[in-house]
This record gives sequence, C-alpha cells and structure tokens, in this order.
Amino acid sequence: MSIEVLRDGVLAARAGVAHGFLTRAGGVSGGVYGSLNCGLLSGDARADVLENRRRAVEAAGVACGVDLSRRRLLTVRQVHGARVREAETVAAAADYIEGDGIVSDGAGYVLGVLTADCCPVLLADAAAGVVGVAHCGWRGAFGGVLEAALEKMEVCGATRGGIVAALGPTIGVENYEVGDEFHADRAAQDSDSAEFFERRGGRWHFDVGGYVRRRLGVAGVGEVSGPAGETYGDGRFFSARRDGVNFGRMLSVIALV
Repeated sequence: MSIEVLRDGVLAARAGVAHGFLTRAGGVSGGVYGSLNCGLLSGDARADVLENRRRAVEAAGVACGVDLSRRRLLTVRQVHGARVREAETVAAAADYIEGDGIVSDGAGYVLGVLTADCCPVLLADAAAGVVGVAHCGWRGAFGGVLEAALEKMEVCGATRGGIVAALGPTIGVENYEVGDEFHADRAAQDSDSAEFFERRGGRWHFDVGGYVRRRLGVAGVGEVSGPAGETYGDGRFFSARRDGVNFGRMLSVIALV
C-alpha cells in the first residue's frame, strides 16, 4: 500500500511552506505497528522506524512538489507538557530532548510531531518565514503548549495574525470518553472549556480538537483549520485508545522551502 499524505488547504495556499499529515499506510513495520510507524520510542524495531520516517518525509515533499529527502527530520521526546524548543537546540542535542513543540525560522530542517489520538498542530507564518509544530493532547492544551509555541514563533519574527494553524488527525468527541473527575477538574481549570464536553450515554465525552481550535482562536491566530480526520474510528490512523498498550505513531511535518 502506498504512502498517503493528507494536506491542509489553508497551509497549501501559503507559498514557501511544505507540510503533510501522514497516515499509517506505506511503511515497513509489521504487526501492531503496521505499517508507517514513525515513533522511535514505540517499541518497534529501530531500523524499521528510521526507514518509515525517511519514507514519510520524502513522500510529504513529493506531495508538495519539493525535495525534502536531504533535510534532517527533527522530533522531540513528547511528554504531554508545554515546553517548546527551537530547532537548533533539538538538532544540537546528543540524545532525545524533551518537549512538545518545535519552532524554526530556517529552511534546513523538517519539523515533526508524533501522534496517535492527540492533536498534531502545524503552524506557519509564511510571510515571516517561521514554522512550528505542537503535540496537543488535553494536558498540553490546558497546560499552554499552543501559547508557548506562538510566543516562540513571535520571538522569531512571526505575528499572531499572520500565523495559520492546521490540525491533523485527532480522536473525535464521539470516541473520547472521560470520567466525571476529569470533567470537573478541567471545568475548574478553564471555565470556557464547558462547551467542549458532551454527555453521551451517561458519560462525559471531550472534544479535544474543538478545544484546541478555541485556544488558537483566543490566542489570536489568523486562521485555523482541521482536524484532518478522526483517529479512533478510521483504520487509516493509529489510535492509542483503540489499539491498546502497543501502538504506532503517525508523523505530521512542516518545513520552510
């Protein structure tokens, strides 16, 4: 099966930016990691994951009409926090550096984010030549990872109104069941989150994609689109909730060209 690259119309309209949301198709991994697992810390064979990552970056470039094959892919050890790193810091690290976002104002790298239900967010101010990625589950969203990424992009010369954000494949509200304590705690933390909880069959469900969109809008981002798909119900995607303890990770990428 060939690699499938999902593209966002808003980002695709920005000159000088290449991007792509990869599905799970077209890789070399087998079993529960079949087949385009790009998570080096997932438990999959390292050689297979490295080949998957190479294929993913190359395919994203082809989909955008550019050659990304010689670019270094940068990802971080994601911890569901709000720390955002500069690309140069990630590139210089001897080992995986912790974080949940990366920003860059240079064309030498491909920035990547890994997900399997959480929301991957690609950010770009094409006029300023600044891009970023953010790994955004509920912890990161409530903890401020999006705002941290936007602030780092501003340091690089971006403006809030000039930034566009594209949300990749994310678990949908229909499949994201949460407990009463979760609902109460989040409502206490952010009273504006109430509209993103739904009562279904006597249980609370949370719309993480909708909440991420709201946080970006309140933060002043110029345009927001997505999510690009629903992970749990669509077999094209990896899903931690659906697949259990061992699961693959999808890669979403962005780069200046």
